[in-house]
Amino acid sequence: MGQAGEEAINAAGDAIVTVDRAGTITSWNPAAERLFGHTETEAVGKTLVLIIPAQQRPRHVGAFHQAMDAGKLAHGGQPAGIEATTASGQTLRLVFSLGLLRGPDGAATGAVAVLRRVSEPISFI
Repeated sequence: MGQAGEEAINAAGDAIVTVDRAGTITSWNPAAERLFGHTETEAVGKTLVLIIPAQQRPRHVGAFHQAMDAGKLAHGGQPAGIEATTASGQTLRLVFSLGLLRGPDGAATGAVAVLRRVSEPISFI
């Protein structure tokens, strides 16, 4: 990614997290730090289990690997609701959208998630 792309991700108000095919976090923007309470250093290299509530982990992990194997997202990239946990153990209700990252051969190599708290007020412009 070029410098302008990296600056845009760092400036975004929404959390943007990328993971590789195994579900290991490969990038974690400043908004993700604010939302989840984990620094980039603490998050990168860990799996998404870091922010998934314990009771939801089996379902989440299974769905993630199914998407990677099929090369297709169950929600087709449309926004959906999810719960996540913070570094302090707080459970958050989030809306998120996913996109698959693909290699030169078109196979899924990972995913990008854009996440936002559901309780945030929305301003219409």
